[in-house]
Amino acid sequence: MDILYHMCTYPEWNPEKSRILSSNWFVMTKGYSHRELVGGIEGPSNTPYEGGIFYFSIRLGWEYETPEFMFLSQIIHPNIDIDGKLLIKIPYPKGLKGLLDWVVNLLKNPQWKESEHPRNLELYTKDPEAYIVYAKQATMKYAN
Repeated sequence: MDILYHMCTYPEWNPEKSRILSSNWFVMTKGYSHRELVGGIEGPSNTPYEGGIFYFSIRLGWEYETPEFMFLSQIIHPNIDIDGKLLIKIPYPKGLKGLLDWVVNLLKNPQWKESEHPRNLELYTKDPEAYIVYAKQATMKYAN
């Protein structure tokens, strides 16, 4: 996937506001607020999310508040609910890049012990291969 192509086709794209932080994601301000951001993460290679672009929103808190992160694209993951909210506490990141690095790492390495998503956890524990197929199918359907 070409992350630049997806950045330019995102509905809220504004070239004056966008910042590319990595070759794997983009992020930009939403409207006129510098505390509300939207962007996209390219699914990490060698995961069920490879080949997808997952849009997200971030609401930055004040100095010592944990940011609110939510996927806008549907994603099948043990630490993410059906509405895109993270079911795992975000460690206080070192800046926006630290937060996005943490999210990409979570996509690569799900925290099964901290999973609060019973359906995904049950499917994964009973049949890990079926879970991977299910997650890949959702990626192709919702994040392409």
